[in-house]
Amino acid sequence: MRRPRSLGPAVSSAVLIVAFCGVFAAATQEPTRPATEPPHREWAKDARPAGSKSCEKCHSEHYQRWGDSVHSQMVRLPGPESVIGDFTRDNVLHWKGYTYEMFIKDGKYFMTVQPAKGERTMYPVDFVVGSRRVQGYMTRLPDGRLYLLPAYWLVATQAWFDSSLITPHTDEGVGVKQYWNTNCLACHATDLRFGFDPKTAQYSTKWLELAIGCEACHNPGSKHNEYFEKKSAREYARKEFNETFISNQRYFDYVRSTELCASCHGTKVNYFLGYWPGDRAFDYFSPMLMTIESHDQQGDFYPDGRPTRFNHFMEFMGSKCFLQGKATCISCHEGHSSQNESLLLVPKEESNRLCLNCHQEKYGGTRLTAHTFHLPDSPGSRCYECHMGEVLERLMMHRLDHSLDNPIPENTIRYGIPNTCNKSGCHADKSAQWVIRTLNQWYGPDNREKVLYGTEAMWLARQRDKRAVPLLVRAMKDANLRMTLRASAVSALGKQFGPDATAAVGDLIGMLRSDQPVLRLAAAESLSHIPDTRAVDPIARLLVDPTRVLRITAVAALTNLRVAKLTGPAAEPFERAKQEYLDALKSWPNVPEFRVNLGNYHLLNAKFDQAVEEYLVALQINPELREAWYFIGFAYAMRGEPKKAIGAWKKVREISPGYGNIDRLISLAEQPKPPQ
Repeated sequence: MRRPRSLGPAVSSAVLIVAFCGVFAAATQEPTRPATEPPHREWAKDARPAGSKSCEKCHSEHYQRWGDSVHSQMVRLPGPESVIGDFTRDNVLHWKGYTYEMFIKDGKYFMTVQPAKGERTMYPVDFVVGSRRVQGYMTRLPDGRLYLLPAYWLVATQAWFDSSLITPHTDEGVGVKQYWNTNCLACHATDLRFGFDPKTAQYSTKWLELAIGCEACHNPGSKHNEYFEKKSAREYARKEFNETFISNQRYFDYVRSTELCASCHGTKVNYFLGYWPGDRAFDYFSPMLMTIESHDQQGDFYPDGRPTRFNHFMEFMGSKCFLQGKATCISCHEGHSSQNESLLLVPKEESNRLCLNCHQEKYGGTRLTAHTFHLPDSPGSRCYECHMGEVLERLMMHRLDHSLDNPIPENTIRYGIPNTCNKSGCHADKSAQWVIRTLNQWYGPDNREKVLYGTEAMWLARQRDKRAVPLLVRAMKDANLRMTLRASAVSALGKQFGPDATAAVGDLIGMLRSDQPVLRLAAAESLSHIPDTRAVDPIARLLVDPTRVLRITAVAALTNLRVAKLTGPAAEPFERAKQEYLDALKSWPNVPEFRVNLGNYHLLNAKFDQAVEEYLVALQINPELREAWYFIGFAYAMRGEPKKAIGAWKKVREISPGYGNIDRLISLAEQPKPPQ
């Protein structure tokens, strides 16, 4: 999970530019709902979570299968049945000056953390996280935060390792602090509310289940249970799905079905809590694009738009299998559990059967080897070996890429991007040049060559090389490119080049009319970084967009363009969307960057006392947040408190000497005012 890290750009006037993170929604057009399915919230809004145990009576087989799955074992209490790490013999880890010791005392589990310089701290293990690949251990801190302790257990090697190897980390790679009920809560429990009080900075996190419970995928079950308390299941003949007040993913359209899995299985930005199956995902969250600031040394994306770590839903929702074939996650995977590690509907070695459900006519029978040029029973004739390479690194292992794309060895040579042909177990002993010659002989170069420029565009954009601008304009319109790259190209024009991309404003305005929400959203955010009044009216039309995340992005974009008020027909939608924008920021009261954005919003509207209050809350959560000190300086200045303003800006310079125009601000503020 990710949240927006929307830190507004440095400005030198009281009319502040407020930035809300522009990371955006899925590459899909809204489908038509089945005629038999009423709007989701009409039947589910009054239902309450009842817990997975309430499902067992009528659904014992499914309940048992779920109980054996990793979904049911997401977070557990520590004990001999749940703890798989070695707390007795191989129980000390030394890592870059840190020493961790894991032990059992009086039947309870503990971990100590000893920095090279500093005091040794002992933490009780209050919860166990994971069981299949990696197991982590969690303690509850006095303020209520649930801290994931830094030593993890790797199941495959039966050994301890430092968590910095699998999480975004500093150059030192140690001392990483992950807080479960601030960063992980949207996916790792059912009906979880983190209960943060910004005034006291205390957490009172509550949940229904510390697991991905039945209702996380089927909706709150109270009304369903009440229905069958009055009517025997044996007397019921299904006519219309929703009359039993429960949901089944197989009855959702292909977008809603995939969005349900996307609510957890992908790197995304959460704007609102409260998502339940069948909701429009992009009223709650959006996928991450390549232009978001990465705090991970590995980076989150390869330059061709594929994720480096974990982003199954966006890469899949940009694939032709999804966009044209309307395939969903459950076209291949079983949600409860299965006999194979990948939760496939069939054994992995038989997975071609899943692909041939759609591709039988073109690649079935002897036509398969004519396409693959490999023996029929060899790995080279398995679809996933070529089109789902193990190029994602997550949890200390390689994972399959879900973009379902073709290998492009040219990108291996130019940008170091892995390709499936040269991976371990296939042709690792051959060069990428050999792969190019072979693919050219079999398929020709045309399909690869026509997309190579898109990778170059994003590579140059990362370097802020202006040669990228015309390539980005071309890429965002090119349906041959994966949707993640197209949307990232739209975003990069504004975020990476700002006024230097003014020539692209007309093209970006055109993207606001796209039938793909991800492109509309990226365009609105991108235009917010280019000072051009031509964009104001087109962005304002998005204030009535059906997608809530897009509406609040439109508010942020207009605010960034210094539009505090609209007149005429747009005035009322602007005010409504402003409230949604504020609601989004308040949905995460423990995120200091959001408090800064709230302060900036109040500052822009000349509510200086409210602005100061929000900045102070942000600083209570993170006293070293330079942006909070930076903007509170403006608020103090506008309240006629120049000494406080100078003090705040000097704190910015102390934290980050080269930040923005801080030296000039301090110099101007320290100049004596001329006599009146």
